[in-house]
Amino acid sequence: MKRNAIATAATLMLSSIALQAQAPATCSLPGFKEPININTGLFASGVAIGDLNLDGAADMAVTNQNSKNVSILLGDGTGGFKGKADFPAGGSPERIAAGDLDGDGRLDLVLPIQAGNVVVVLWGDGRGGFSEPATFAVEGSPFMPVIADFDADRRLDVAVTTRTAGSRRVAVLSGNGMRRFKAPSYFGNFESAPIALGTDDFNRDGILDLAAGGGINAPADANNLSILLGDGKGGFAVPTYHTVGQAPQSMSIGDFNGDGFSDIAISNSLPVAMNSTVSVLFGDGKGGFSQRMPLEIGAVGRGTGVADFNGDGALDLAIANNTSNTVSILLGDGKGRFAPKIDLRVGTNPRKLAVGDVNGDNKADIVTPNTGSNDVSILINSCAP
Repeated sequence: MKRNAIATAATLMLSSIALQAQAPATCSLPGFKEPININTGLFASGVAIGDLNLDGAADMAVTNQNSKNVSILLGDGTGGFKGKADFPAGGSPERIAAGDLDGDGRLDLVLPIQAGNVVVVLWGDGRGGFSEPATFAVEGSPFMPVIADFDADRRLDVAVTTRTAGSRRVAVLSGNGMRRFKAPSYFGNFESAPIALGTDDFNRDGILDLAAGGGINAPADANNLSILLGDGKGGFAVPTYHTVGQAPQSMSIGDFNGDGFSDIAISNSLPVAMNSTVSVLFGDGKGGFSQRMPLEIGAVGRGTGVADFNGDGALDLAIANNTSNTVSILLGDGKGRFAPKIDLRVGTNPRKLAVGDVNGDNKADIVTPNTGSNDVSILINSCAP
């Protein structure tokens, strides 16, 4: 698989997940306006940002686990969102990913449904509407989805972690571009349930690889980040393992130290009585990673995001803290170091986090779904020189 094919897959993923911020004015500290809170459904737990009605403005899709639906909030391009429309999810959705799976130029939604052992796809109509749930069976309670072209056929595939004891693996469903998938292939065999999932070319061979983070691990310093190198045909090698913090939850991938290699930041949920951490592991460009660098965040760290929030050309981190009801911002210096956290208030019990330009000013904004307040919080970036 050549690098131009990787670029095609990456372009598809970026366009489907978030509208990317571009070169905001540099500010000494990241500024964010007071959160805008919009009601969704019961136990809002996952969010994806993308242009769902093809008007050039960022929209949101929010999973409501206890309402068993997805709320669609259409953006006006200035940071406002129209009244929500709810679509059945075919079960209780937690996590979500968006991509044009059938190649019609319209974003579709992928929803793993744990209780039903299915991956649900809602096919988008390009006007902000979605089809009835289409279900695809997997083994082992699917949880975290990632969309990419893993077999280099220029059609998007779906990878999901599975969590059932005895079936803790990564399932890959190869798409045919016509609303169908091959029977799942399974990779890895993890002692603890994999929760976090990400993809990138970690060994710089032009082929997409996978990174999976385990759940609660014993002992606390056990190896619980797994790297599965891809073969470019939809297959993956036996995992190699790296140590991160306790109970990893979510990961973001980027080049944090400017060496041209992909690094991984993964949140760790420590006991409620103490602040959690985010572990940063620096890639060596060969599929290996350095010893982790733990950074303090808020209590019970969950969703992560990466962007240049202060416009200095270096990637920064954002982490949703489920018990602190905050988002921690850690400013990067582009050399692998991060400043102490800056905390921003959001709704009650933020679960995940998405980054995108929701008001069209070329600055990275932050969105969190909040399970406790049944809403979504929008943090508009007010960075100024």
